[in-house]
Amino acid sequence: MAFDPREAPLRKREYEYAAPGDGDVAAMAAALKAMAAQLSLHPVPLLAHLAESGLGDALALAARQAGLAEDDVVARFRRCEAQVRRGVAADRGEPPPIGHG
Repeated sequence: MAFDPREAPLRKREYEYAAPGDGDVAAMAAALKAMAAQLSLHPVPLLAHLAESGLGDALALAARQAGLAEDDVVARFRRCEAQVRRGVAADRGEPPPIGHG
């Protein structure tokens, strides 16, 4: 398969939408803060775990602190994340669709 320069803009857009950027990290942090508020947890330790060890460890810490099953906390986080992403998408608009062909 040879490089086709006409496909370069398409590949660039695919990469930009697939690669996590600052906005994704900010959305993840906002979702974590929203979930912490729902569970009556202080968000700072969770955000520190997010920065140091990743999302999985932050959610595990939230589950321990709230006394809930980790699956329940993950589901709650996903709902908060979807809510945050809907708000971001409404603010700046959805990314344009990428055609394949």
